[in-house]
Amino acid sequence: MKAVSRIGGVSRRIRLTAHSRVRLERFKDSSGSSSIRFRKVHSASSARTPSAKETNIRRLAAAIIDRVPDFDVSELDDESLDRTVDMIVGLLPRRSAWDAILGPFYTTGSLCRTLNITRQALDSRVRTGSLIRVRTVDGRFLYPSFQIHDGVAVPGLAPVVRILRSGTEDDYAIAQWLATPGGDGRSPARRLLDGESTDVDREARHTAAAWGA
Repeated sequence: MKAVSRIGGVSRRIRLTAHSRVRLERFKDSSGSSSIRFRKVHSASSARTPSAKETNIRRLAAAIIDRVPDFDVSELDDESLDRTVDMIVGLLPRRSAWDAILGPFYTTGSLCRTLNITRQALDSRVRTGSLIRVRTVDGRFLYPSFQIHDGVAVPGLAPVVRILRSGTEDDYAIAQWLATPGGDGRSPARRLLDGESTDVDREARHTAAAWGA
């Protein structure tokens, strides 16, 4: 955008941007004569504040560089940059369509630390039904967080899981059943915490029979 001004019969053009404004100022030269000139002033809105997402991306980039001190950013050409980004993206956690249903997930490492057990002990709990484990399309094992409360597994979970496994081998279906709220707004997992294991066991038997029919 151009603003046209006429002072003393002289036409002046000043280029403006979307974030600029013009201010008239009076100047005096060495002889004492005064004149009016335009001065282009950038508004405060020209300095855009980074979004939270942009800030986090910058933090991630800075953390990567800090942890790999011999990583020379200046040597990244387009091809090596693409390879580096692909490698990093492949390691980042992805949102799953199941997140909204099953809630957050533990990874194998994080759940072992939470329960203070080894991976072998974790595998054993999965086999016996004390814990539910699901597998993503890219082969990662994840553990729905609803089955952990105050750092321990929900009491009474193992018998219910064993009952449900008599009707299906689909652990996603079992996890969904355990996490889905009923008419009172509580899920079977929540009701186990509330001490209603007998009622949950009975409902699990009806569900397993329906799945296996």
